[in-house]
Amino acid sequence: MYISEGLIWHQIATRTWADRYLLELLIVKELINPKRILSFGCSTGEECQTLKGHFPDAEVVGCDINPDVLRTAKMRFPAFKFLFSDMQSLKNQQFDAIFAMNVFHRNTLESETLPEYERCYFDEQIAQLRQVLAPDGALVLYASQFKDPEGFKLLGTYGKLDIYLI
Repeated sequence: MYISEGLIWHQIATRTWADRYLLELLIVKELINPKRILSFGCSTGEECQTLKGHFPDAEVVGCDINPDVLRTAKMRFPAFKFLFSDMQSLKNQQFDAIFAMNVFHRNTLESETLPEYERCYFDEQIAQLRQVLAPDGALVLYASQFKDPEGFKLLGTYGKLDIYLI
């Protein structure tokens, strides 16, 4: 947990690197062909670049909860659109696929936190993402602590990779 611009974030890590999920993206590419992709939790933008490499005809948009890493992403990858990940920024957007790679992996929070908090956070975030996912869209989760998001059907599980459809 850290504080930035007066807001408290429950973000465990902010780092990523290019081509981090090569095998997983090869699997996804065999199953879906999205035209508009959201990298939810894009960090400093490398995931957007990797997604564009695997889906060259798709528009890739990145979003993150951390304004500091978004500034870095915008400087490093000016060809991509980067948004703050709140529903105001995502309003009126629609995506064929949403990738949340290592985003919903939570360690236990402080002891005074309600035990259900982590699942509630996941359910709330998934409900918000569902609002911007196109009909027949795909939700791609990697290393998610939680399974079976409400309103989705499982297309397949491949190790730590889960692919869901509306």
